[in-house]
Amino acid sequence: MAKQVERRRYMSDQMYHIEIGGEQKQYAQGTTYLDIAKEYQKEYPDDIVLAVFNNKLRELYRKVRADGTLEFVTTAATNGRKAYRRSMLMLMEKAIFNLYKKSVRLRVMHMLGQGQYCELEGDRPVCAALLDEIRSEMLRLAQADIPIKKSTIHTDKAVAMFTSYGMRDKAELFRFRRSSHVNLYDMDGYKDYFYGYMVPSTGYLKYFDLMEYEAGFVLLYPNEDTKKAAQFQTLGKLYHTLMESAAWAKKMQISTIGELNERIVQGRIQEVIL
Repeated sequence: MAKQVERRRYMSDQMYHIEIGGEQKQYAQGTTYLDIAKEYQKEYPDDIVLAVFNNKLRELYRKVRADGTLEFVTTAATNGRKAYRRSMLMLMEKAIFNLYKKSVRLRVMHMLGQGQYCELEGDRPVCAALLDEIRSEMLRLAQADIPIKKSTIHTDKAVAMFTSYGMRDKAELFRFRRSSHVNLYDMDGYKDYFYGYMVPSTGYLKYFDLMEYEAGFVLLYPNEDTKKAAQFQTLGKLYHTLMESAAWAKKMQISTIGELNERIVQGRIQEVIL
């Protein structure tokens, strides 16, 4: 028993040597990359959202567990920009779920310039008033600075959860997953799967806008100015080409990766190709 207490005391006193920008620092075990990022944020004009530790990309919630070299990734970098956009999509999903529960379903479709074209299925048509409601709820969630937590659950449980959310496409996708477990992100009880890293909390997600467009709306992200939503560029030809492609996929009943996987399992890929 005494040895166990001594070991715990040793682990709590463990210090790691971290090199940051040529400077040697020491941090105690249990320190997160987020703790360190807050210390250095004042040196960066853009928000730090990820870290690179010993040349490996890391989310900021992770803890320091070894000596090494640490760099920061901001929203001005490609990986940081992608993390911001993934997290912003989850914020929008959460806001729509809070407001309308299962009566409205979000369909995230195509990138148009610096914006994501989306549509809504359900009993609420897209209009300025509806987008104002969604925008206000997104800003409320951002101001609340809710942690975005990562967890691992069994794939069968993930399928059941997405089915209960009405996310049939994601439930179908995981039916074909070989791994028995899947990583999910949690935002105040709302869970979803994203392929890629996320920002630590909703407090980072203050810069965006929503704009009506065609049959749906566009979620506008920041671009070169990382703290301001980019101006929307009308891309009519690209929009109609992408929508034509989506219409063909819908007619062939392969609008999602899960549906394509189903055709392959059924031995109908030749039919799809033709």
